[in-house]
Amino acid sequence: MYRTGSLPVDALLSGRLPLDEINAGFDRLHTGEAVRQVITFSAWGPSGTG
Repeated sequence: MYRTGSLPVDALLSGRLPLDEINAGFDRLHTGEAVRQVITFSAWGPSGTG
């Protein structure tokens, strides 16, 4: 549904944040500043395996 555009996931997101900001993300949820957030992960090494 997302790929066809019938489910507007991007419009439902409050934001995206990196994993190291997860505590701030929980604070935003608690205060009502955000409703849905996506945690982004970065690759640890050249192959993404660490």
